[in-house]
Formats: sequence, structure tokens, C-alpha cells
Amino acid sequence: MRVRRFLPSSLGAGLFLLSLAPASRATTIRGTVLDSRQSPVANAAVWVMDTAAWPRHRALTDAEGKFTLSFPGPDGVGVRSRPAVSGFQLDKPGILFVEVKALDGRVCKRETLAVGAGNWRLDNLRAFANGLPKGTWVVECRVGASKWTRKVVSLGKDAGHPKLVAIGRIPAAGRATEIAPIGQILVRKAGFEALSLALPSSDTALSLTISDGRFEKRIDSVMATMTLADKIGQMTQGLYSIRSLSAIASNRLGSVLSGGGDPLADYNILQAQTQSTARKIPLLYGVDAVHGHAKREGGTVLPHNIGLGATRDTALLRRLGENTAKELWAGNADWAFAPCLAVARDERWGRTYESFGEVPELAARLGSAYIKGLQGDAVSTPWRVVACAKHYLADGGTTYGTGTTSSAAAQKILNEGDARISQAELDSLHMTPYLASVAAGVGTLMASYSSFNGVKMHAHKALLTDSLKTDFAFDGFVVSDWLAVEQLKGTFSEQVATAINAGIDMSMEPKRDTLFISTLTALAGSGGVPQSRIDDAVRRILRVKFRQGLFESSERRTAWDTEIGSVEHRALAREAVRKSLVVLKNDNTVLPLPKTGKTISVVGTHADNAGLQCGGWTKVGGMDNVAWNGAAGVVQGATSILAGFKSLAGASIQTATTGADVVVVVAGEQPYAETSGDKADLPLPAQAATLLATAKAAGQKTVLVLISGRPLVLAEAAANADAIVAAWLPGSEGAGVADVLLGDVAPVGKLPMTWPASIAQLPINIGDAVYAPLYPYGHGLTW
Repeated sequence: MRVRRFLPSSLGAGLFLLSLAPASRATTIRGTVLDSRQSPVANAAVWVMDTAAWPRHRALTDAEGKFTLSFPGPDGVGVRSRPAVSGFQLDKPGILFVEVKALDGRVCKRETLAVGAGNWRLDNLRAFANGLPKGTWVVECRVGASKWTRKVVSLGKDAGHPKLVAIGRIPAAGRATEIAPIGQILVRKAGFEALSLALPSSDTALSLTISDGRFEKRIDSVMATMTLADKIGQMTQGLYSIRSLSAIASNRLGSVLSGGGDPLADYNILQAQTQSTARKIPLLYGVDAVHGHAKREGGTVLPHNIGLGATRDTALLRRLGENTAKELWAGNADWAFAPCLAVARDERWGRTYESFGEVPELAARLGSAYIKGLQGDAVSTPWRVVACAKHYLADGGTTYGTGTTSSAAAQKILNEGDARISQAELDSLHMTPYLASVAAGVGTLMASYSSFNGVKMHAHKALLTDSLKTDFAFDGFVVSDWLAVEQLKGTFSEQVATAINAGIDMSMEPKRDTLFISTLTALAGSGGVPQSRIDDAVRRILRVKFRQGLFESSERRTAWDTEIGSVEHRALAREAVRKSLVVLKNDNTVLPLPKTGKTISVVGTHADNAGLQCGGWTKVGGMDNVAWNGAAGVVQGATSILAGFKSLAGASIQTATTGADVVVVVAGEQPYAETSGDKADLPLPAQAATLLATAKAAGQKTVLVLISGRPLVLAEAAANADAIVAAWLPGSEGAGVADVLLGDVAPVGKLPMTWPASIAQLPINIGDAVYAPLYPYGHGLTW
């Protein structure tokens, strides 16, 4: 099956800004894409990018390099009021005021610019931070009394100069008004530098020249010296804990990983092994840093994605990604198997908490922002690590009853199952975030264990190669999931041939790396896998390594060694916790709670247990073997929710319910990961329900704080709690929960998933024909 039907023009994912005026006629952009020798470039992807962070319109160039894009709008630009845009208009000359602030709000720098009449965009806001120490800054701009943009920028070295760019016609009359800049066209083709340019404001024929990729000639020179053994080694990822250092070199491995429960390696020792080989090609070292570098003891553990989805805050996600990248370097890794871009459509799925929510817009916007934080703005970004968008494709859309056997119940449920959905549903719900990640420049994608209508994703050439690499012009590489190749049909040789020919570039082989190498070598010799496919895979792997800067220096970057679990990183994670909390119910304004004058009992299984509040993929109490599924216990450097309450209102806080004015029950799920989290039912634990009922009967005010990776069915607890707060899996900074409940910060979180009224409603999602949830998607109270 060859799948070449993709998102309708109203859906997609991306990087740049576009505002389209109400349609009175179609705007048509025609053009030709040429290389630097002015030869036509076929199969170049041409996208029109807009403010929603994905491409609204796409085309592939034909054999002559030609393309046509048509979309509504007389001029391709319209005026609208919108926060955080980079355009404005003036009907007469004026003054632009710029302030650069630290993250705590202190103004560190001010500038003014004289601006003439017209429509303008300010490029390179980061340049305003020149002269300040490297770090993260907030640039705010205003014209007159109106603030029109606020952007978080990261400064590594001299960022050049800001530029005012004219972006449209001078208005006839009117006051200074926010406008969205004219959109951009993005042109992508593997082996070339991505090209972006302002979208013309009228029907136009364009001649677009894209330059050769900056590393392609260097890749050519490396590949010219490589033997078949060198190339197949690059396509192999081994497991650090079972592979000797000498074997890493002798097998010429392109990468190693430490799995969920495996110890971390010494990065420099790993790279030293590669320097003993003839080609001296550095390797990538990957870990599952899915919510911060939680595998590293003492690392900052972020809220899981489901909580971050409640924040709707792309600037926050970018800053979190940057901090995670720095902690990865300090923790000896340079490749994060994150972010997960799954769109979770059934909360019974055991990986729901790895999803940003039930709609693709959340994963597209927030996932892309996190990728930019991990990878930075350019190859020269000092903290840059390689990001990995996963799991391609539709792992969050599998059909109930088609999953692998759950360890929690002897039945097939959802994880690693089959997405039995239409092509349109695949496109509109599940493909969107991956388009956004490609446009954001993600270095790698991980294929999903799951299937699409019976075809395993690791065998799906139409989606891995025809869609992702051709139609979407993804120029990084695709890595398989843990032992996923072995789930395909046939002998091991047939499995390897199927996966590699489908488009897997690097195979994660934690147990059979040596066998994989010998098998693929034999397939290359027999023609079972064409040499062209091997060369394409190796070129993609080397491209990522060159972009990562490994060929300039493969030594571990030590600039952030003091930032593992630093005060600054924990403060940002605490901010993320505050913004992730969703207040579902607040009868009689029980919240916020007073810090004095009332006694507050903070109880429940999750009140004083950092391991439970961090959830899966977290190192707990020195127990490497449970880092994958998580566990109850101590997380080094973490603050429990109870400890957070005591730090803010110590004298008012107790742990016995007797005599308290307010009983806060902190309870929820036990930690899990992947298939072990698949559940047929999602009840609130009985102990928590009993605590609430008892306190309610005693006339006490009751607050339920839910610690879970997904919505739970509350039953009678919904009535017995005067206030209900979804705190998700908040990570190491439990004090962020107390910040909100005790009134220091107002809640802003909105539900990223629909909250069901009963188990019979599952799955339930916004847009369903019958939609009567306990709390709808987007619900969230404040004060």
C-alpha cells in the first residue's frame, strides 16, 4: 500500500507566521525551485507556514522544479489583534520601545528605535540581549502604550543586530495596531539548506534557489572512506550495560543507549572508543529523558507531558527543553528520546501521560517548542542535544483490545496495538505534530511499535519513506524502538530486511546488535537490502552527527556541570507545576486556602512521596531496576507536596485529619510505564474516597488533589470534595502545588483531555457526537 494522501489544507504543523484575510478570491503562488547551479530541484517540499505552528498549504515540486500553491485571501495578509506576534503598523512615525528582562522580571536593558509609517516586523529579537551574560532573557516591545510582543530568547554568543523589516502596505489611517506578519514559505529538501522567505502579497511567480547543505560535501568525504562494515555499524545502536567498550569499537556502533533501568555511561570514555577505529566516527548516546533528565540522580524532574499540555505555554516548554539539554550534558548524554508527540485518544492507554493531550494542536505547538529548546536555534547553540520525536505514528490512536498483553491484566488492551482508523483521521489527528516537528528541525524520529490498519509501523514504507522522508522532506534519521524489529513477520533476516527497506535508518538492538550487523551485512551482499538504502541511512545519521558538532569535538560539554538540579532549573520546573495545575471544582471558594487562622490536614498516599508524584521514567532511591516504571520512595533533591505545604504555611499544616478545618487528600495512581499502565478501569483509589467521605461527614472542608497520568473516574468522590485539583504527575517540585492551593499564584491550567463522568464513556474526546463529560476539554477555574 502506498499512502500519499495527506492533511487537508486546513491542518498541519510548522515554524513561521501567516495571517490570511477573509477570502474574496484565491491567492496563487507559483514558482520554481532551483539549486545553486540553477538546475531544477524535483520533489522539494514547499510549505506555507502560519501562526498555528504548522503548514497550512503544501506542494511538491515536479520534475522541472515547479510548484503551485493556492489558498484564500486577496493579499495573503490581514490585520488582527494577537499577543506575542512580531508585527505592528503605524500611520505616522513613532518610537519603538524595547526592554530586556531577566526571568524574574528585572529590567536589564532598554533601547528605543525611531520607526517610520508603515507595516513592520522586527527580526532577531535575540540581538537586543547582546552585551548581557549568556542565558535566557525576555524581550518585550511596545509602540506607544501598547505592548505588542513578548519573546523568550536564549543567548549563547553575539547574536548580531536586530532589523526592522517592512512587511506590507502603509495603512491609509489609524492608530498603532498589532498585525500578524506576512507569512512565510518554507522550502525543504534533504541535502539542501532549508529556505524561508516572506510570503508575497499577491499572485506571484517565484524563482527560489536553495543552497547545498553545509555538511553534504564533508559527509561525501567521510562516506568515501567507509567500508560496508563501517556503514552497517553506524546503522546499529547497542545497549551500554551489556556491550563492552571494545565491542563498541570493533562493531563500529553508531550509537549506544541506556535503557530505562540501565546505568549511565561516561560520555568521554564512550567517545574515546570511537577514536580507536579507522574512521573515528563519533557516536550518539541516547537516554529516555522524557520529563527532564530524570534518569540522573539529583536531576530536575519535570511534570510529565500531560501536565505540560495543561499549561498551553510554548515559551515555558522551550525554556524547559533548554534546561533539560544542559542537564543531559552534565549527565553524560547528547540524545534525548523526547518529546513524545502522541495524541492520546483513550485515557486507558498506559502512555497517556507521555502525551500533551487529546488534540493535535497541543503536541504540535508544545512539542515543537520543546524540540527548539533541546536543539537550540542553530548548529552553534552551545547546549544543543539531539531531539527525537516519537512514536511515529498514531500510537495514541490504537483501538481498544488490540494491544500487547498487559502485565496488570491478562488481556490485550491498547499499548502497541493497531490504529484501526481512516486515512483522514490518521492525517488530521496523528500526523500533524510530526509535520510540526519536521518544520522545527527535529534531528530524529522514533518509529512506533503500533500498527496502522494491520501494518506494523516499522514495516510501513508508505509512511516512513514516502510520506515522512519524501513528501515532508525530513532529512534526519529514523530509529527503531526497543527490539521492535523483532515484532515484524518472518525470520530475523526477513524482519531486518523489511524494516530497513521500509525506512528504518538505525536499529535499536539492545540484545542482538552483533546478530543485526551480520544479518544486514548478508542482506547487503545478497541484494536483500540495496546499497542505495544503506547509503541513504548512513548519510542521514552522519548529517545529524555533523549538525550536532560531533566531528568538531566529541568531548562532553562541561559548561553546565553545576546545573544538575540547580536552584534555577528547579525554580523553572516549579513554575511549570504551578501552570500545569487544573482546578476542576471550587465550591464556595474553598480555594485558595489560608496560610494562617485555619488548620489544614494534608494526607493521602501521595502527600509525602516524591516517587509517586514523579511517576514512571524516574530514578527512585538508587534502584536502577525500577527507573523505567517508577516507584514509591525518595527522589534525590525532590520536594514532596506535603513538604511544599509546610514550607509555605508550616504552623497551619498537620497530617492528622482529626480537628482540621480543611482536609486535603493527595492521592492517585501508582507509577507505571507503557503496557503496565494499560487499565480497563480508572477508579480513584478506595482509600482516598474513604478519606473524603469521612471528612465530609464530619463537616470538614475537603480538597482532592489528584496525582495521575490521566483523568480518573471520580464517582461519589466528585460530590464529597468541595474542591478538586488535577496536579497530574508534577515531578520533583511538589512545592508548586502548594504555591497554587495556598494562593501565592492563581491557577491557569486548562484540561488537555476531557474528564469522563463514568467509565462507560471511554474513550471520550472533544468533538464526539455524544459529549457529556464531567469536565470538558479546556475546562479550568481560577481566582
